[in-house]
Amino acid sequence: MKKTRAIKKVGVWLNTEEAYIITIAETDTPPLMKKIRSEIQSRIRQPGEKKPYTRFETTYGNSETHRQGRNVQLKKQYLEKLIDSLQDADHIYIGGPGKIKNELSNAARKETVLDGKIIHIAATQELTQKEIIAQIKNYFDNEEYRNDKKSLTVIPA
Repeated sequence: MKKTRAIKKVGVWLNTEEAYIITIAETDTPPLMKKIRSEIQSRIRQPGEKKPYTRFETTYGNSETHRQGRNVQLKKQYLEKLIDSLQDADHIYIGGPGKIKNELSNAARKETVLDGKIIHIAATQELTQKEIIAQIKNYFDNEEYRNDKKSLTVIPA
């Protein structure tokens, strides 16, 4: 008799500051939560800051452009950390406010290991940790999950 392994259901709630990865087990064990902090910085005013540019001899530099370039790299690293944490998931739910959830989805779909595993993306508001867990558990216990799961295309290994 062939044993089937339990489906690993993972929910991610994220914004640009932090992400919560919740793993829902098939058994009655409580969900596991992992928190990942982001290094992405919002606008920070430096003490004594006056001009939006700096001058170095005859060249002008814009500190805002430098900050934006740094944030692009920090966002890329943040999304890579999240994708690494999702490698062994079978079904993935992504939620959160803003555009970062869609950026995670797009980056994850480029990874061949995660392609086809994201089954739902939801726009949510800021939530507490208990609300995040409740929302993800509710999704995986709901009829919507069963319908989304049916629409997945299964590619034989």
